[in-house]
Amino acid sequence: MKYILKTLFILAVFFYFMPLYSDEMSWEDLNDNVISLYEKENYEEAIVFAEKALRLAEYAFGEKDLNVAISLNNLASIYNMQEKYDKAKPLYERALSIREKVLGNDHTDVAKSVNNLAMIYDALKQYDKAELLYKRAITIWQKSSNGSYYSAISMNNLASMYYSTGKHAKTEQLYLRSLAIFRKSLGRNHPDVIMVLENMIKFYTAINKQKEAEIYENQLKKINETRLNADPED
Repeated sequence: MKYILKTLFILAVFFYFMPLYSDEMSWEDLNDNVISLYEKENYEEAIVFAEKALRLAEYAFGEKDLNVAISLNNLASIYNMQEKYDKAKPLYERALSIREKVLGNDHTDVAKSVNNLAMIYDALKQYDKAELLYKRAITIWQKSSNGSYYSAISMNNLASMYYSTGKHAKTEQLYLRSLAIFRKSLGRNHPDVIMVLENMIKFYTAINKQKEAEIYENQLKKINETRLNADPED
């Protein structure tokens, strides 16, 4: 049985604000619509706004501006969710190139682009390229004073890739590391903690380590009970 393990890409939600208005909507308003529609999983309509935001950013800021990189990243991330990797890949690559030139190779925004591009290579089963990029993103974030949360995202993604390629020892190690970081950064009941626990349960079940799977199933059960008690139905 093949298990679908959850990975995380990073949507650009922090904008470099600058007053800018088209005849209809500002660049910031277009991006707000992109994020709202993405969160509602209305991807086709989100693409329309994302393409408008990209064209407006290129016209107003110039093709090598960081705002263009944001629009590229957001459009690529929607294509990624639709599994249109051939469309997402060149957009992520262009966003990464812009950020590297403007911010330098070790900036945390560069790491976000690196993580997202790694996911494309991962999905395309180009695992050697994906591994290098995931590791690069982790290294950048580990150098940052506030990068631990994002490093755990890439660790989770790399762990899922290692599982796909049969590297079970590395899978386990990275899931444990990402789980510890998420718990420390977000608290024990956060949805990202739940996501990693679910991945670990699927992983241990798939490799017939039922004892370990049961440990994390019990942890997940306690979290769900706590969340249910904290938010009772009316």
